[in-house]
Amino acid sequence: MEFSFLPESYGLFTLTPYILKIFLTGMFLFAGFGNWFGIPLMYNTFEKIGQGHWFRYVTGTLQLSAVVLLWANGFTLYGALMLAVIMGGAVVAHFIWLTKEAIEPSIVLTVLSLLLAWMHLPIDCVIL
Repeated sequence: MEFSFLPESYGLFTLTPYILKIFLTGMFLFAGFGNWFGIPLMYNTFEKIGQGHWFRYVTGTLQLSAVVLLWANGFTLYGALMLAVIMGGAVVAHFIWLTKEAIEPSIVLTVLSLLLAWMHLPIDCVIL
């Protein structure tokens, strides 16, 4: 029995989901643990939102749960959609409570999460 992390063909479209998963994993591990441990960037952001620190802990837990789903067989689609919803909420938070100057990373992570979700749609699901 042979186990391989990557499929046999190594084309760009075959490797792109893995590259996106690795990038999103790194970003959201940092963000999730940052929320849990209260690094100043995350702490101050949630202070400005004004929902209390329970919201920071919930957001960190959701981010870390989504990272686990990214790597669970058959659940990548759900993890990517979960990240897209979290980051969509971050975009809304930037418009309402935070500065609009720092909104670009939230938009980029939302788009990348949606791209990863699109790449993991079932074959018989036709979009575009």
